[in-house]
Amino acid sequence: MIRRGEIIPNTEVPISEGVTRPVACIARIDGESVRVVAKKMRRQEIEAECVCAILLRAWGISVPEPVLLSGDDGAVLFGSVHTEYPDLKHGLGLVSGLPTEVEEKLIVIAAAIICTWDDAAQALAADELIENGDRNIGNFLWDGEEHAYIDHERALGLQPFTGNVIAKLADIAGETTKMRMMSATFAYAKQTESLPSMGPQDDMDFGWGLDFITERVRNLGERVLARFPTPRDLFNQDAYP
Repeated sequence: MIRRGEIIPNTEVPISEGVTRPVACIARIDGESVRVVAKKMRRQEIEAECVCAILLRAWGISVPEPVLLSGDDGAVLFGSVHTEYPDLKHGLGLVSGLPTEVEEKLIVIAAAIICTWDDAAQALAADELIENGDRNIGNFLWDGEEHAYIDHERALGLQPFTGNVIAKLADIAGETTKMRMMSATFAYAKQTESLPSMGPQDDMDFGWGLDFITERVRNLGERVLARFPTPRDLFNQDAYP
């Protein structure tokens, strides 16, 4: 069950750009004041965020706790308990207008950092499962030690899935072999496990999202492997007849 709360009026502070314009604020949850990040989105995007957060957290992947929030206008917002970590994009100074060579070097640094995280391979497999087509450097949070993955409102088929960003980052970081093995091993293990249950949540419909991942998890291992070159692909046919 996802916890619910109410945003305390006049505590909202914008924290970043983006379509959803998230704000940091204080919410009253279970009788306590809790710092949260809140986003106003379409109902289906809220449901996608909830389903993905529950799944990834159940799989041991670092994702902030999801909460459902009521605003002062009565609208339901998606929220997550505030981690206080900056996003990797701004932490590394990846801002618009940088020279191409500088931007490329910073992306290599970001890729190397992400591939050191102990749950990066699991996150790669999870992104493949949920078809996370909106993963980017700005939704990896990192404070130099702790990290978290955020922003899954465009997963579960709500946005075209054109590639697995973490797999691409593994290639940039030169970690393809390690990430291929670890993520595929994890994916094959999850094919035989039950998915986390999500009980009824009043006005929220999580069924469509659970149906989406139930269908895809059946061959998740093969899906993950398809994101990487096979050992034979790594040889040049002319050099190795």
